[in-house]
Order: sequence, then C-alpha cells, then structure tokens
Amino acid sequence: MNRQIAEKTALVAQQSSMLLDSHLRDLQEVMSKAEFKATCQKFGKAMGEIYLQLLDPIWKEHPDLLPEKMGGSYKVNETMYKELYEVVQKYACVSS
Repeated sequence: MNRQIAEKTALVAQQSSMLLDSHLRDLQEVMSKAEFKATCQKFGKAMGEIYLQLLDPIWKEHPDLLPEKMGGSYKVNETMYKELYEVVQKYACVSS
C-alpha cells in the first residue's frame, strides 16, 4: 500500500476504534451488566480485527506512521477525535 493511502487508512481505522470505545463507555451507563459484558466481547472482536487486519500491517510496512502513543513518531492531530465524536453526538438518534 502506498504511504498516502496507508496514512489515510490508519487514521480512519484509529478513528473507528475510538468511536467504538467511546460508544461502549456510553453503553455501560444504560445496559445491564450481562448485556454490557456481551456487547464488550463483540466490540472487542471488532476492535481486534481493526488492529490485526488494518493497523498492524500498515505500521509494519510504514513504521513512520506508528503514533506517538504507540511508541512511534507519528503525531496524530487529537482534535480529529473530538470533532468526529461531536458529529456522532449531533446526528445520533436520541430516543424519547
């Protein structure tokens, strides 16, 4: 994968994981313990696949894209996570 595509793909994958993680924290407040545990397992599988199938291979091929938080040198613009989360919150259906 060329570097430009790899960089965009890694950022999308990281954002996806962040959204799943953030949503999972929200779900903890409204689900029973059993339902939340089952949901955690499903989210964990999805997040694991994002890492194994997308991020790890990209970072092996392009080590310069490994984020600082993961021990690399790539500087991720943290505001992208906040902005993406705000979009999700703005357009998510809220049950009455």
